[in-house]
Amino acid sequence: MVAKRGGNPMVGIALATAITIAPLVANTYRRGDPRNLAISINLEAERELGEHLQRTPGGPVIVTSTNLVGIPDAVSGLPEVRLNDALGPAMGDCAEQPDNHDCGRDVIVAVINAFRQARFLIPLRTVRYDKGWEHRISDAIASAADAVGAQVREEAHFGTRQGVPVLALLVVDRGSESNGSHGREAQQPGANEKVSGGQLGQPRADLTAAERAAFDAGQQLFTQRLPAVGPFYNGQSCGECHAIPTVGGSGDLEHVEYIAANPPAPDGRPHGEIVVYRQHALPGWTAATPPANVRRRIAPPLYGLGLIERIPDATIRAACGRGHAAGAKGQGTLPENSVARFGVKAFLGNIPDFTGSMLDSESNVSNPLEGEGSNDGDGFADPEVDLKFIETLAAFVRGLAPPGRNGNDAAGERAFRSFGCAVCHMPDMPPATDVFSDFCVHRMGDVLADGIPDHDTKGDEFRTTPLQGLRFRKLYLHDGRATTLESAITAHGGEAEWAVRAYQEATGDQRAALRRFLDTL
Repeated sequence: MVAKRGGNPMVGIALATAITIAPLVANTYRRGDPRNLAISINLEAERELGEHLQRTPGGPVIVTSTNLVGIPDAVSGLPEVRLNDALGPAMGDCAEQPDNHDCGRDVIVAVINAFRQARFLIPLRTVRYDKGWEHRISDAIASAADAVGAQVREEAHFGTRQGVPVLALLVVDRGSESNGSHGREAQQPGANEKVSGGQLGQPRADLTAAERAAFDAGQQLFTQRLPAVGPFYNGQSCGECHAIPTVGGSGDLEHVEYIAANPPAPDGRPHGEIVVYRQHALPGWTAATPPANVRRRIAPPLYGLGLIERIPDATIRAACGRGHAAGAKGQGTLPENSVARFGVKAFLGNIPDFTGSMLDSESNVSNPLEGEGSNDGDGFADPEVDLKFIETLAAFVRGLAPPGRNGNDAAGERAFRSFGCAVCHMPDMPPATDVFSDFCVHRMGDVLADGIPDHDTKGDEFRTTPLQGLRFRKLYLHDGRATTLESAITAHGGEAEWAVRAYQEATGDQRAALRRFLDTL
């Protein structure tokens, strides 16, 4: 049994999704080069590390130094998460404060909140090539763990030089508590969890007392198990899918939505029904196997959506250029935006509609905003939640603070504009600032095309993805296919083809400047 979207089809969740706190970088591990191996990694350490990772289950390996990049996957085939590019500058900012053991803590906090358990690979010995901060990494990890109430322990040491271990794995464990839902759940951000001047998962400072109370109530619903979930679902709580780097964030491949378009109907309709294939099923049910033409949708970050909701329709229409504004579906509650601004294919105009759509699409929870077709056939009375439930959830999403910026890079911003990126990724759409989207629908070429028409969009058209919070995402593009900024940029086509060509024909310094700028978003 699958969910069908007929005359009122519905796409899955938007955005070019999520990277982790640190960008994936192009550093490689070059054996035997002392300039690249400041801690003199030796073959003994590599062998011991590889054997340990192969026989010991655990969280992902977080690489904390450029010198360690490539070692975990080279010796064991296990994936790594590269933290070095974000951690280095964070520690460098307080390099002249030797007694400050919190250097880099906020960067590590964001990573800890993305995983139930994470293993940090750190150097224990430095030599004359190391002029940096690596000896302070363990202090930063301990401080970050304390900030979020997590436990930290040493798991193992590897290799020796003159009797001193070369590498160590430090494990940070947030515990195994569960509310009964499947997979990872989002954690409440700690009081000290500040990231680049903003507080991810926290309410906007301008909320009234009543809005703040509604935000708090919605946050409770967001992180607990949904009522009458299923029979097919991708997650059993909202926070389960929106967890990276913390509550209200983006998603991963574990809770991804799969959708496909059936062939055109024989009655002459322009396209067939859109079908949702959810990954999990309640006991007694069997989830359908997705067809070959299935496409992925990864949960978007929700930070700052309340400001996006308030962008006037006229502002979006005026910004569309060669693209076009998509019409919002006709249900929902205030504000009554007629121009869509939410969804990969842009068909939702306000946050209650967005919330109701995702309840149905992701967790199979029938609700009044999805109309008569919102019936999951599980034997429970439909709708399974009422409008008040949706509005309470919407109050949390609406009140989430935007991610803010992490500094600036003047040369990179010049490259961003000169390549033409800002034509569609408009920096400001008041009252949403630093949002980097025009919220219009554009043709994106054959590489990105998914063949799924929806509402006012065609199979090769997508809404411009907001770039706010880009530095916190693990995966890029709407389906998470890209793991680097380079591959995400060059996958653009159609109306963005000329901007990609400008990027490819630019100097190496200009391209690097653009990527540095994107790391500030």
